[in-house]
Amino acid sequence: MNPLVFASRAVRYWKRNGRYWSCSKAANALLAHVAMRLKLRYVPAWPVVAKIEATNICNGTCRLCPVGRKEPGHRPFGMIGWELYCRLIEGVKSTLHAIDLTNWGESLLHPRIMEMIRYAHEARIYTYLSTNMHTVRPEHVEGLARSGLDELSLSLHGLSQETYAAYQPGFDFAQACETIGQLVAASERLGPTGKMMKIKLNFVVTAVNEHEVSALPDFAKRYGVEYLLSEPSLNLRFEVSPEMALRRPNRAREIIAEAVETWLPRKGRYDRPLYRRVLDDPRLMFSPKKVVTCDWPWMKLVVNWDGRATICCGSYDLADDVGCYTGQPIKQLWNSLPYRLCRATFGNSTNGKNEKKVLCGRCPGLLL
Repeated sequence: MNPLVFASRAVRYWKRNGRYWSCSKAANALLAHVAMRLKLRYVPAWPVVAKIEATNICNGTCRLCPVGRKEPGHRPFGMIGWELYCRLIEGVKSTLHAIDLTNWGESLLHPRIMEMIRYAHEARIYTYLSTNMHTVRPEHVEGLARSGLDELSLSLHGLSQETYAAYQPGFDFAQACETIGQLVAASERLGPTGKMMKIKLNFVVTAVNEHEVSALPDFAKRYGVEYLLSEPSLNLRFEVSPEMALRRPNRAREIIAEAVETWLPRKGRYDRPLYRRVLDDPRLMFSPKKVVTCDWPWMKLVVNWDGRATICCGSYDLADDVGCYTGQPIKQLWNSLPYRLCRATFGNSTNGKNEKKVLCGRCPGLLL
């Protein structure tokens, strides 16, 4: 990269995000990164990023999402309590750089979501929220613009009614476009102290919409927003079990082949080659040997609405939880036995009996 371009980007980044960093936060992030590189089981640092779930209730019908597909095994539905949320923020604010208030649900369904954003913002934590836009009401449009939210991600997986509804059945593309315009206008008009929230379109590239990728830059420019092209997560593990992959590989290949043909874009930048590899050997889906780099066990804390912690954003089943936050010092949770066992699976030694019991012992680095 050209040094001048790098310097310009660095200055813009610092102007926007400098208030969320401190010497202690930078030192903590560096220490966590070193622990990850060394594959330490015990991390002498605190989480750098947190994903705190406002709610796991969702009104969406996304075809690749286990919540939208109503897959079994999920925890009961609910919303995080205010006291639990505040205790979490107070417990991590001295070292936490950023917080994502979305996990398995639609966060705008939480009646106190604007207060939650504001509370984290005032604690000098970078705030991020993702929405499917199906719940956005006038009070949300105004509230998000005033809340201090730093980044708003809008799920838009198609540029026509046909492609949009293929991924999010039952919803209207024209209404989504109107919502985008309203959010941008409100941010420009009402952003606190003239600081607009970053609004970004999240466009998951699939076989259905890949022909629209070239039109996305102009679409985003027309609305004055940024965009992100994402690889699809097929979530095959909900249809192919470890037992099926081992004992009925032909049936597993049939299921994988159908999902790949239906959703995976043709080979290229947005294809995930690992999905094609498991077509040859479905057992790779649950191999403990890491073929993808993952920083979640060292850098990112995930706490669901009920206080239960998971090792990463893809952990869905209650049985794979790694602990529960009830107000104790975060390090007691962060370096508990389940966390240490998950980190141990990234080492070079063969997994022990206990390490195979945790989710990371059945994951190649990316939950498929």
